[in-house]
Amino acid sequence: MSGELHNNRAAHYVEQAERLQSLAKMETQPRARARLVELADEYRQLADMKPRKPSPTGGWMREAAD
Repeated sequence: MSGELHNNRAAHYVEQAERLQSLAKMETQPRARARLVELADEYRQLADMKPRKPSPTGGWMREAAD
């Protein structure tokens, strides 16, 4: 995946995380609020992940963290 596509993907996930966090702030039900916060955290983690690249066997594999 090119750097630009990675940045677009990461930006999309950050936007989704911010949206979910905003919804969580408005939620009055504690369990629903907690779940929205969890989802926002997961989207932030996705934004921070390095993109996967094709493996020699035809599947996908993650790049090793530096």
